[in-house]
Amino acid sequence: MMQNMDLNLSNKKLFIFDWDGTLADSIDLISSCLMDSFKELRLPELSPEKAKSIIGLGLIDALELLTPKASDHDRDLLLKAYKKYFMERSVSGIVMFPGVEELLLFLKNKSVKTAVATGKSRAGLERDLSNSNLRAYFHTTRTIDECNPKPDPHMIVDIMNELGCSAAETVMIGDTTYDLDMAENAGVDSLAITGGAHSSEILEKCNPLKYFSGLKDLSEYLMKGI
Repeated sequence: MMQNMDLNLSNKKLFIFDWDGTLADSIDLISSCLMDSFKELRLPELSPEKAKSIIGLGLIDALELLTPKASDHDRDLLLKAYKKYFMERSVSGIVMFPGVEELLLFLKNKSVKTAVATGKSRAGLERDLSNSNLRAYFHTTRTIDECNPKPDPHMIVDIMNELGCSAAETVMIGDTTYDLDMAENAGVDSLAITGGAHSSEILEKCNPLKYFSGLKDLSEYLMKGI
């Protein structure tokens, strides 16, 4: 059952955020680029649900899951097609969920450290950080280019080691099972965003501390009690 109990997060010194679907309103963008890439290469039609299901993984791992029988050559063509669509459609900048900067500023003023752990490439994250003007709020970031893919705990462990925080002092916030399973594998608590890539029914299996309908819901909750 989904939990709605109040939490005591006063002992948390490090908040690690997923990017796509948690801070960035990019789920529809990513899924549409994936679906159109499949169409361009005349692959079997990819449903929106299937496209969303792999968001959170690194792109190469995601394509391997979606096309287990494809050749390396065809998968490389698919990767290039996806990148083409994504660059064309994100040229004006990524859209962040309302309230992101306010939440990060609030955490900064509370002397809470913040970080990003994402399946995006380093180049993709750097572009988004620049376009969103949020770079200064994060103490550090990890991408698929530096670490093992989610749900391996590598990203979280690396971040905790760099910032000198223990597992008990850390919480992971994400919208996919990959985020929440990564947290469990690292021995840290997690908070779930249910309005992203994975449904609340799927996230329920990961036993996060609490569920939030979106970034705004999370922000309002934290500002009341942290």
